[in-house]
Amino acid sequence: MHRALQWLIVGVCLSGSVSASTELCEWPRWQQFKAEHIRDGQVLEKRAQELRTTSEGQAYSLFFALVADDRRAFNEILNWTERHLARGDLTAQLPAWLWVESSGGQGHIADNNAASDADLWMSYALLEAGRRWQSHRYSSLGYLLVRRIASAEAHSVEDLGTVLLPGPEGFAGKSGSVRLNPSYLAPPLLDYLAERFPSGHWPALRASSARVLLDSLQPRGAAPDWIRFDNGAWQRTLPDRIGSYDAIRVYLWVGMLADSHPLRQPLLNAMQPMALSLRELPVPERIDTVSGRRQGAGPYGFSAAVLPLMKQLNYSEAVANHRQRVDDAWPVNTGGSKQESERYDGYYNRVLSLFGLGWLEQRFFFEESGQLQAASWAPSCG
Repeated sequence: MHRALQWLIVGVCLSGSVSASTELCEWPRWQQFKAEHIRDGQVLEKRAQELRTTSEGQAYSLFFALVADDRRAFNEILNWTERHLARGDLTAQLPAWLWVESSGGQGHIADNNAASDADLWMSYALLEAGRRWQSHRYSSLGYLLVRRIASAEAHSVEDLGTVLLPGPEGFAGKSGSVRLNPSYLAPPLLDYLAERFPSGHWPALRASSARVLLDSLQPRGAAPDWIRFDNGAWQRTLPDRIGSYDAIRVYLWVGMLADSHPLRQPLLNAMQPMALSLRELPVPERIDTVSGRRQGAGPYGFSAAVLPLMKQLNYSEAVANHRQRVDDAWPVNTGGSKQESERYDGYYNRVLSLFGLGWLEQRFFFEESGQLQAASWAPSCG
């Protein structure tokens, strides 16, 4: 899969045109997502009739805009993020993770703590945008954000090493315990930062994150939303050991690893028991990663998230079935934007779909180093 796209892009660069590549120059679902969820650079989601914005949504959307070669959207999203979540200066502080809109249309920061997964995706998108668009501003912001992440969210733990906390506050205990989120540890991003910044914390963070991912998949190959390390050992207690809306991203990140990535096969092997069950519809909404007990049917975004993993394991029937479920639930809309009352619904399912389908459709891939390649960057799309 990755080699096919890589050779497609190389072919475009050499010949100036490859007929199949023109289908990948435009990304209809990204355009649809913008119409449904983005307002003047602010990524909105409706939850219990409340409109909110998260640093995660802003960061993911920066990544999708980069993949789509949509610099205008990238700049709008970045400017809104800096102005509202970083109090006007991303060089001075990490973005707050939660912004809430009031009934009168005014918004405010509801929680000033940062979220390290959003910080990682944001810094990665900025650095790669600097490379793609030759922008000193993007590169500088990305570099300064990387330094602040390492300063505020890297934490040394005895018997585990330097780990990436989920945020600056609330995840490290006085006794030396830490509560970690495996889905925050996307290997391509940590690879990229370890390669770019080898003299800092990043090589150690990459190493500890690999251990967290592999250890958290024990004993049944299912990823938990959270896992706690205390007294030199993992504590798999309820409710942390439940795998659900956070953990679904672990399967997504692993599925998108480059074929030559050193973690790919160990992680696929560790996931094998769970991967076998993921072939069936629907993906469980919740699973006890120790007992194996399942509960509920996950939404269609869960099907989108497991598409790369199913493809990597050559489960072609599962790919077709999960893809059909996503297409049925979120069809490409060619009839214009939704009514205002229907906007902002289903944000999380949409972003999981953009990741899963975007990779499956060969719109982007990560090299072993973590560097991004996107089909829309081909000269024929210019």
